[in-house]
Amino acid sequence: MSEWLDLQQNKHDSPKLHEKVTLDEQIAAALEEDALDTDEKKRLAKLGRICTELRRGKNVQNRQLQRWLTADEYEQFEQEWLGQKERRAELEAKPEALCKYEQLLKRAIFFDNRAEGYSTRGKAALAKKFSNRADVLFERALEHLGEAVAADPALNMWLDRTLCVDSGAHSTGIDSE
Repeated sequence: MSEWLDLQQNKHDSPKLHEKVTLDEQIAAALEEDALDTDEKKRLAKLGRICTELRRGKNVQNRQLQRWLTADEYEQFEQEWLGQKERRAELEAKPEALCKYEQLLKRAIFFDNRAEGYSTRGKAALAKKFSNRADVLFERALEHLGEAVAADPALNMWLDRTLCVDSGAHSTGIDSE
């Protein structure tokens, strides 16, 4: 508690010490300093404009980055970009268990749509038959997903909601949060 109080008291003494300084503020402060030569001021101003373009979601050409960043900064940028591309590729490679779940789900949806079609045409017996088949397939798909998530909980990151898996019968469910 006393640390918090100290921080609050010091905050009024030197506001720049405890505040998070944005890149724009750093560039503006550096441009105001007399220690920088005109080339360095020009470089910082251009980097500020590039940063603004990136924040707006605009594209910036690599040659422009290479021109205004130092060799070390550009190398760091390239390394981080490669890491980002690898992470994105990992996320595109969907696990086999989820592919199988999607196949089971598509088949269940197909039978459910057939049941709906027969129902609208007044064929109640066929609608009931296909509806029952769809229910069985939906349950099978959910069971498969539950088993897959129980074996590998990391699969939950691929789903839009958390799958709850308990050891009891009929205990697999999806949270609606």
